[in-house]
Amino acid sequence: MIATTDVEFCNPFDAESPYFWMKIEHCGRYLFAKEFAQNNNLLKILDAACANGYGCFLMAEENNMVYGLDISKELLAAAQQQARNYRITNVQFIINNLEKDLLPFGREEIELVTCFETLEHLINPEFLLNNLYQVLIPEGYLLLSVPNEKYEPKTEDGKPRNPNHKQLFDKDQICKLLTSAGFEIKKVLTQPYTNIFFNREKYLIDNGLYDKDWVYSLYPSDEKAIVFFARLFAMPQIGKVEDTYSIIVIASKPARK
Repeated sequence: MIATTDVEFCNPFDAESPYFWMKIEHCGRYLFAKEFAQNNNLLKILDAACANGYGCFLMAEENNMVYGLDISKELLAAAQQQARNYRITNVQFIINNLEKDLLPFGREEIELVTCFETLEHLINPEFLLNNLYQVLIPEGYLLLSVPNEKYEPKTEDGKPRNPNHKQLFDKDQICKLLTSAGFEIKKVLTQPYTNIFFNREKYLIDNGLYDKDWVYSLYPSDEKAIVFFARLFAMPQIGKVEDTYSIIVIASKPARK
């Protein structure tokens, strides 16, 4: 996990970061979202908590528009610079405090929302979900992920040990939160391989069977390789929620009656 002045995030394409399984896990969710948007002809996309915009760039196609919102001026400045460098005109970045600010869109304007590994950082996640519901078109989709509380380190009083995490979720809790905001749950997906391999690797390193630096040196770091391994090991799928670190939910806004 990478820290900036005001947020933490994982950048899959940071060659200096050693967290291979985490990087392809994050990348896999956005690749899944990209294919989901293509398959359902969803052309107006909002990425809530976009960090440095890597997911927005992955989802951007010639015929769509992707909006990335984040609280970090530092990360959005990097995203905007990348868009200028590569002359990408169908990705727009906007500073927004998702927990306090209204979203800068009209009612029923967005066709797909991605919101990955975000709600656990919010004291009041209901505020964001209600706003996302308002800007989604009827039958629009929300792709959301949260860490599985089973794998979250906790303090003695049961709170998240990670000081940046304010919430803990299991499958039932996140689904209840979404339905309370008006969403319909379509599917709950998992990413089991990244969790299994991460924990196996940790066991081997922690028990002195392999040197950590040597293990990290085995993994590729270029963007094309990260995308390949994300497609190979990290695409969300139907599976047992107890086997996955991230619980991924496909939800939708009901059609008008």
